[in-house]
Amino acid sequence: DARSKKHKMVLISYSYHRDLDGTEFRFRTVCEVYEINSKGAWRPPASSSALGMVRLDSTSVFAQGHLYWRGFGRQNPKIISFSLSDEAFEVLPPPPSCHGIDQLYGLAELGGHLCLFGTATEPVQQHDIWLLRDHEAGVWDLHCRIDLNAAWPLEVMQFSICRSSPSPLAFIDDDRRILFRVYCKLSKEERFKSAYKLYAYNPATGNAESLGFLPHKSTPPELYEESVVSTGRPFEDIVSSSASQEA
Repeated sequence: DARSKKHKMVLISYSYHRDLDGTEFRFRTVCEVYEINSKGAWRPPASSSALGMVRLDSTSVFAQGHLYWRGFGRQNPKIISFSLSDEAFEVLPPPPSCHGIDQLYGLAELGGHLCLFGTATEPVQQHDIWLLRDHEAGVWDLHCRIDLNAAWPLEVMQFSICRSSPSPLAFIDDDRRILFRVYCKLSKEERFKSAYKLYAYNPATGNAESLGFLPHKSTPPELYEESVVSTGRPFEDIVSSSASQEA
């Protein structure tokens, strides 16, 4: 939290609860906040509005003082944000011209900004990389576009035959190239390999360099800026002290 200079943990959990008459189960989503190295306990945020729109099967992204998640909705990308300073949820307007992206989009952090990586299939097949310039104003910039219908090199065309949308991980080489994680389709003979492959894409030239497959059975790679802070007590004890986890 840039305002209070405190590190916070945000826990979102959900459960089903039966009505008092026992006839129906109801879905409940709960959010709790914990300040690292504080003597306090888990507490609710200032506002839980829009909490129910968070897709809990999506990974959160931290950038620009907010946590971001994909939200429910099929017509256009839905993005839900949580301000660590105000401790409130809100719906963030998606980038312009996102029609056709549908559910084929992902969120990441690039260069300290929220990144939306969208894949459109109609009328053309392309990948768009949008960066959030200003959260408060909801202003996005189109960083680059990968047109898969153009005569791109073979390595770039690999982006179009992977099983799921590629995931941008970081800017590299003084921000000249973008590191991508791609989940590739493997043949029966290749099952000993990891399905994850790394590419370095240069928006200026349109070229992509294959950096090879990751080690066998490795988990999807993520890059984080190193920031080590003592939690004051074991992480497992902090999580288990949550009222929602005890329930």
